[in-house]
This record gives sequence, structure tokens and C-alpha cells, in this order.
Amino acid sequence: MRMILTLRYIQNLSWQKVAFAIGEHDEQHPRRKHNAFLKKCKLDENDEFNIVK
Repeated sequence: MRMILTLRYIQNLSWQKVAFAIGEHDEQHPRRKHNAFLKKCKLDENDEFNIVK
């Protein structure tokens, strides 16, 4: 997840380029992982011990 976030937001790559960088051919893969991660973080936002993996 950290790699996806870094490629997308720090290196400002498109979803397609993020997918290729992590060895996927479908740009939907990293986008789905990203969205699922954000949804989980939103559900866990009250947990002060939540650690990003």
C-alpha cells in the first residue's frame, strides 16, 4: 500500500503507470486497493493505535 500511495501522490503517476510500476497490467488493481485502504482507514479513524501497513 505504501508503494501505491508513494507512486500516486508523491511521484504523481497516473493509475496506469502505478499499475505497471507494481507489476500489474490493469489500472483498476491499484485503484481498488487504494479505495479499500481508504475505506478501512475511515472505519478505523477512532482507533488511535491504527498503523498503516
